[in-house]
Amino acid sequence: MKRFPHILKLARDYRVQGAILIQQKFCDPHELDIPSLRRYLESNDIPCYFLEFEVTVPVGQFRIRVEAFMEQIKAEVYQMYIDMRCFGEGYEEFYERVSTQDGVKFIRGKVSKVTDPALTDEEKGKLIVCVEDTLLGSFIRVPVDMVVLCIALQPRADVDKVAKVFSIGRRADGFFMERHVKLEPIATLTDGVFIAGCCESPKDIPDTVAQAKGAAAEVLSLLARGKVEIEPIIAFVDEEVCSGCGLCAKVCPFGALTLDGKERLMLVNRALCKGCGACAVACPSSAISLSHFTPRQILEEVEALTY
Repeated sequence: MKRFPHILKLARDYRVQGAILIQQKFCDPHELDIPSLRRYLESNDIPCYFLEFEVTVPVGQFRIRVEAFMEQIKAEVYQMYIDMRCFGEGYEEFYERVSTQDGVKFIRGKVSKVTDPALTDEEKGKLIVCVEDTLLGSFIRVPVDMVVLCIALQPRADVDKVAKVFSIGRRADGFFMERHVKLEPIATLTDGVFIAGCCESPKDIPDTVAQAKGAAAEVLSLLARGKVEIEPIIAFVDEEVCSGCGLCAKVCPFGALTLDGKERLMLVNRALCKGCGACAVACPSSAISLSHFTPRQILEEVEALTY
C-alpha cells in the first residue's frame, strides 16, 4: 500500500491511460497486492486489466490467454525497424505469425521523435511517433498510447570487478571474452572458470540454455576427473637476482605473481600461471624466465638452426 501513491505518480507523469497488471498464482501477496493496486488505480480514473497465470501453465494455454486479452483490449501494435533478420530455428515462422495472425504492423524506418502536440482530433491525448516509412517514401505520424523502446543490451555495471576477481578477459564492448570463439566458446583463459549466456554477448534463450548445459558438462568433467593437469611452460624466479620490485605482478594478466614481503621475492602460483611471458619481458633484472624457454635455451636453438 505504501508504494501505491508512487506508482500513481509515475502513471500520471507518463500520462498512462490504462494499465496491464499481470500476477503469478500462489505468489507472495506481501510483495505487491495486485488486486488492491487495481482498485486503487481505477479509483483514480486509470482503467486496469488483470491477468493471472500459473507457473505450470503450458505455453499454448498462456498464449491463448494472452491472445484473448489482446482481443479484449483491441490493441494495435506498431513495430518500427530498420533491418530485421530471422536467423534461428522457428524465428521466421514466428515473424510470419506475428505479422499476419497477430496483426502487428511493421513500419520500416527510423523514428525521428516522439511528441505530443496534436494536429488532428485523432491525435489528441496521445503520444505521436514521427517516422519516415522508407518503403512508402513518406513521412507519417502514428498516434499511440504507449511507446516501448528497444534499447541495446550492455554488460552489467560490476562486470569490471567480476573480471578482475576471476581473471577473465573482456572485449572492446565490455562483455567477457572466451578462450576461442569456435573451439572453446564457453571456456576462459582461467582454468575452471566458464561463461554462459549474456555475460559473453547478447543471446536468445535457446542459445543461453545450450551454453549453460555445455558449461555444466565441463564442470562435471573436471569434478569426475579428480585432478587437473597444469601447463609445463610456466614462469620461474631466480631468487639470487630478484629484487622484489613487483613490476612483474602489475603486468601479469592472471594474477599468478605475489610478493613475499619477508624474503622480498616474487612467488609464482603454478596453478594460475599460463606461461604468457609478460612478466619475463617486464622484469628489469631478467630474474624471471619461462620453463624450457630460458634465454640460453633459445640462443642454442637459434645457433642449431643457423649452423
